[in-house]
Amino acid sequence: MHVFVLVDLHTQAELLPAAVRTWPPERFLSWLQLYGEVFELDTRYGYDPGTRLFGFRAPSGLYTAFTLTEHGRLCVMFPHYRVVWPGTAE
Repeated sequence: MHVFVLVDLHTQAELLPAAVRTWPPERFLSWLQLYGEVFELDTRYGYDPGTRLFGFRAPSGLYTAFTLTEHGRLCVMFPHYRVVWPGTAE
């Protein structure tokens, strides 16, 4: 994989390395933790089962909320909801 430095998940989400898109969710989250703080948020209300809501805080202090499904779908939440990659078998 080429050298990639993640400064802000919101602005760089579409530029994440292609290999990352095929990883299981836990591997992706471990990789993301190399670049900042990752924490899981409460999803008891308003989300489908199998969807996990996270926050990512970059060392710069920039914060991004995102969802990650068990099938690898990644969606960035703020300032507007957008699908970054669709995942598989959903």
